[in-house]
This record gives sequence, C-alpha cells and structure tokens, in this order.
Amino acid sequence: MSTHAAQLLEQQLFTAIKTQIISLATPLYGTRSEDASKVYDVVTYSMTTNSDGSSNDSRSTFNTASTSSNNDDEEEIMSTYGVALILYTGASNSPFTSWTLISHVEDQPDIITGANCLLEDLRKGMGGVISKFMSLLSFLLFCLRVSILDFYS
Repeated sequence: MSTHAAQLLEQQLFTAIKTQIISLATPLYGTRSEDASKVYDVVTYSMTTNSDGSSNDSRSTFNTASTSSNNDDEEEIMSTYGVALILYTGASNSPFTSWTLISHVEDQPDIITGANCLLEDLRKGMGGVISKFMSLLSFLLFCLRVSILDFYS
C-alpha cells in the first residue's frame, strides 16, 4: 500500500472513530446544539519526549534532533501522540475560540491507537452511567413494591 493510500485509510479510520467519540460524548456531557459536531471536537497532537521521559516544549524541539548517531551521550528523541475531546464554550459570534478539555489520552504510539483509547474510556464512562441508572431504577422499583405491599397490608 502506498504512503498516500495508508494516510487516506488512517484519516478515514480516524473520522469513523471521531464520530463514535462524539456520539458518546453527547449523552455523557450533554449539549443543547442540534449538531453535536459543532460543540464537541476530537483533536490530535504530538509530543516530543526524551529517552529519560522528559518532554520538550514544542517551541524548543526545532533543532534538537541530531544528525549523528555515533555519540552515545546523545538523548534519543521520540514522538508520541495524544487525542483530546474538547467542548467549545464560546459564543458563535466571538472573535476567538474558547474551549474546555473534557478528556484526553497521551503517550500513544499513533493517533489511531490514541483515538481508540479515548473511545474505550468513554465507553467505560457510559457503561458506568447506565449501570448506576439501572441500579437506581431497581432500587426505586423495590421501594415502590414495598410501599404498595405496605399500603395493602
């Protein structure tokens, strides 16, 4: 598969995962908008870290990569990726974009893995919400049955 074909496939896969993330974010965090994709967004970013685990500010990584691989004292610079779910919070007519970070994953080997991790986190969150709702519903039905039995006794 050519590099362009692989990039296209990755973009299509990311778009599909992004749609699932936004569809889970909508019931978890809510929105008044008819189009949740205008309120929520899934953004990707990369981080450069040194072999010792310290991260470099994106402004300081410009010329830090070495062209020589013979020096054992040089630190290996690695890129990792992150994926974040954000909520746009500003007015649509605002001259700037304001947003809030809702959830994120970082230190992923690639964007697709990061998007899948974020999706799985949201699935677990939704599972927790549904589980609590069902427990509460069971409790309320139990209380209702007891109340009815007490009424007829």
